[in-house]
Amino acid sequence: MRKYLFPEGRKFYKANLHCHTVISDGTKTPEEIKAMYIAEGYDAVAFTDHEALVLHDDLTDDRFIALNGYETAIKEYEGKTDSHMKVHHLCLIKRRPKDDVAVCFYPENFTPGNCKNYIPFLHYTGERCKYEFTDAFVAHLVKEAHENGFLVHYNHPRWSLMTADKLLSLPFDGLEICNTDCRFHGDYDADVYEDYLRLGGDLDRYIVGADDNHNAGVSISDSFGAFTMIAAREFSYEGLTEALAEGNAYVSTGPKILSACIEDGVLTVKTSPASHIILHSEGRSLPAAHGVGGYIDKAAFPLNAKKLGKYFRIEVVDAKGEHAYTHAYRTEDFI
Repeated sequence: MRKYLFPEGRKFYKANLHCHTVISDGTKTPEEIKAMYIAEGYDAVAFTDHEALVLHDDLTDDRFIALNGYETAIKEYEGKTDSHMKVHHLCLIKRRPKDDVAVCFYPENFTPGNCKNYIPFLHYTGERCKYEFTDAFVAHLVKEAHENGFLVHYNHPRWSLMTADKLLSLPFDGLEICNTDCRFHGDYDADVYEDYLRLGGDLDRYIVGADDNHNAGVSISDSFGAFTMIAAREFSYEGLTEALAEGNAYVSTGPKILSACIEDGVLTVKTSPASHIILHSEGRSLPAAHGVGGYIDKAAFPLNAKKLGKYFRIEVVDAKGEHAYTHAYRTEDFI
């Protein structure tokens, strides 16, 4: 019996799931962002300005989908300088369009850029609250977010000064492991994800690749670096968020994973031209295929449940050193 890691026959759609505009501390308008990303082959952008949930449904058409969301920050204020302050940055993305109800209103957080100017126009459920840097408050906020139709992503854990063990107690749907803006400051969150898995992290959580772009005009652009490829049943707002919630996606900074399936105990992976295709697992001595003196676009790995352990995942590396990753899959679901 053939089992697919991504649903058979689905098309992949390219999305940036973390983006800032002039609504907060970015430099581009939402309209400019749409035009920029369409020109680079993107199908969707999640507009996640700091604290302010502003709808962008007017940007959605048959070529482009604007996902509505915002990024909120839970900070460890006491006795910390800014550069040493731990923080939980969460992107909250609505599962459905035309829904502008946010959660846990905390006006003191509206400091980045222009977001405070939008307070009079925002809609919240529940009473005003005070953010606290505790696991209990994070759990409360995520619970409120889920009850009000949001997916919740934990952003750039290394930039946030968070280690994998601290993530174990925090509830979220997706973990951002590739962030273009943070990458230019030396952060590499794929290792945090691997440590999270080895510590017994939740295998039902998917991973996210995104730009976190502000487009500040620096010499290196923070757009078009990391993205999420979503295998959706249809090209629609809810088609994308449904597929994301189901984990039918992979993240990349360049290479593509075209298909991955298991048949007769062998995992076959097809990709864009690659230098390396690697099978990660709970065990060591990772199986890998290499394009010695050229490139490869396919690899076949015989699977052994005892050697794999509880999970496995795929990594692809291209000639430029760019990476693509799947989230971890339970071994018992496929073997």
